[in-house]
Parts: sequence; structure tokens; C-alpha cells
Amino acid sequence: MLPVLEQPWAREWSITERCILYLIYSGKPEQALDLIRQYQARLSDEKLSAFPRLLELKLSAAVAAGNEQEVLSISDKLIAFSDNNTSESLWGHYLKAKLLMDSGDFKSAVDLLLPALNNIDLSSNSGKPTINYIADALLAINQVDPSLIDSEKKALIEVVRVYLASTKGKL
Repeated sequence: MLPVLEQPWAREWSITERCILYLIYSGKPEQALDLIRQYQARLSDEKLSAFPRLLELKLSAAVAAGNEQEVLSISDKLIAFSDNNTSESLWGHYLKAKLLMDSGDFKSAVDLLLPALNNIDLSSNSGKPTINYIADALLAINQVDPSLIDSEKKALIEVVRVYLASTKGKL
């Protein structure tokens, strides 16, 4: 697939995006990562930088490949994007927090997720599944150590969950 993508007509993002998705869903995340790196090199040659959707796909490929170091690195980049623009992806927040939770660092996970939850605009983000994942992660942390989340934030989590449930018809 990579030689085909070297053709000038194949350099369009929409074509590359479809190829990346195909590789990820076909169980070839390492090839998807290679393609993403190749695309990023082209961007760099053109003095352009990665954009959130490209990083989301790279994150998906890294997760599928089981590459924890790359997941952390990409998560940090997505967090930086979303810290500058609250309408951007929150997958970086969630996946980094999940890794922190898996290592037992619940306090750092809360410190990462609560600001993201505070900045969510429910009216424009209600269709994004990441919000559900963030709320569920915070609830899981609360079950392990209720002292990490104060009552005001617990109420905010419940408001988010109720709002999302009302827009999707489930809790």
C-alpha cells in the first residue's frame, strides 16, 4: 500500500486517512503507524505540523499496536491541542488517565480529567464518546478513593452523565 501512496494524487489527506483507517481496522496497526510517520514527514517537509485528527488516528494505531510509550507521547500532544482549544479531542486526556489509573496513580488521573470535564461544552460535545469515558473513569476512581473528588465535582460528573443520557436515551 505504501508505494501506491507515494503517487502525487494519493497525497490528499482524505485518501491517506482512509488508508490509515483500513490498516487499523485490518489489524495492521504497525503499518498504519508507518504510514502516519510517512505522512508526518511530508508535512514537516512542507513546514506544516500534525493536526488533531492525524494525532487521533496515530493514537488509535498506537493503542492497537500496544505501544504504551507512543500512546503517552501522542496523548500529551492531543492534550496540548485541547488545552489550547476546548473543542478538540479529549482522547489524549482519557487514554493518559487510563494508563495512570492502571499504574495506581489515581490522583494524577483525577488531576488530568477534572479540568477536561470542567471545560466541556456539552452542547457542542454531546455526541463525542470521550466524554462518557471520562465521566466513567472519574466514577471508577471515585469508587476506589472517594476522597480524590470533592462533592461539587461529583455533582458535575452526574450532571454530565444525566445530560449525555438525555441526549442519547440511556444512562
